[in-house]
Amino acid sequence: MSEQLPLALTVVEAAKVAGVSPRTIYRGISAGAIPTVTLVPGGRKFVPRKALEALLSGERLPATR
Repeated sequence: MSEQLPLALTVVEAAKVAGVSPRTIYRGISAGAIPTVTLVPGGRKFVPRKALEALLSGERLPATR
């Protein structure tokens, strides 16, 4: 899967790959279950590819808070 995905995905892209709604991804982000990166303060959130792959494979991600 990693050859086909960019290094980081937008929340909408991550939701499509995971087969869930963007709101579900945002809930995971708010709960600290899904890590994100931002390029500028207050900017768009990106989900790292490796974090999404780990989440989809059932691995438990460490809390980001």
